[in-house]
Amino acid sequence: MKILVLSRSKFLFTTKRLVQESLTRKHSCIVIDPTDCNVFIHDGKSIVNAGAEEIENFDVIFPRIGVTAAEYSITILKHFENHKCITLNHSENIELAKDKFRSLQKLNNEGISVPPTMKIRAKENIEELIDMLGGLPIIFKTIQGSQGAGVALVESIAGLNSLLDTFGVIGQNPLLQKYYPETEGCDIRVIVIGGRAVASMYRHSAKDDFRSNIHRGGFGELAQNTEKYEEIAVKCANILKLDIAGVDLIETNEGIKVLEVNATPGFEEIEKVSKKNIAKLVIELAEQKLQTIYRNDSSEPTELVNIL
Repeated sequence: MKILVLSRSKFLFTTKRLVQESLTRKHSCIVIDPTDCNVFIHDGKSIVNAGAEEIENFDVIFPRIGVTAAEYSITILKHFENHKCITLNHSENIELAKDKFRSLQKLNNEGISVPPTMKIRAKENIEELIDMLGGLPIIFKTIQGSQGAGVALVESIAGLNSLLDTFGVIGQNPLLQKYYPETEGCDIRVIVIGGRAVASMYRHSAKDDFRSNIHRGGFGELAQNTEKYEEIAVKCANILKLDIAGVDLIETNEGIKVLEVNATPGFEEIEKVSKKNIAKLVIELAEQKLQTIYRNDSSEPTELVNIL
């Protein structure tokens, strides 16, 4: 099986783990930074180059698309999808998950309980809007962001107005969300692969930070009795049509709430805490998908005969 990892760096932990497990299972695997690529379309054909070298098609693409250059990376990913490569996840579903409001909107419409959330543009009647969210303090979020970036706890109307003015200047319409102090800087991260919850952990925030993101100094702890969280997480991944997902939930006085769904979750802390080989499970899912395509293909077998 020929595997391509689209990643900004081959030194990132999850990227390295995908490469390691691919090679362990006797597949070829390379890493390409999508921002090093150019895409050319003409006469019904599409070509992607990395430098002067044309990139051939692959059996499977693992997109590790973060916030930086996300739109351009999606363009490169769509090229490979147009050439019938398997992509885990599909570009349209990554785009939906990356938009925090649209993804919550979709989950809410499908009956998933999410925190009261508001996408805001105008500041008129700001006090009434804050009341709809349960009053101050509230959470301020940018539409796109990862690892806790673009998230703030707002404790005053003056502070909120300042943030809204700043983001209004750059043309962004942020989110306002209810804050649940009872969660005490702790959420639950569930990894879903191929429609199955494979690992769960509590994420605790660093001292003096309400955000539980690992890259903000937070730390993981093995979660016990996680069936209720895992059931919701699997539903979320299915609704957003994600092969691979990191679903973040909180346990509030109002019940379990889904904070967001990450289409490119990191594996470092969850592998350490759970002692599970998450990267291997991802490679196995790719193998299964490729085998399914081969079984369902009525044409003469091509190089798929030798994929495994």
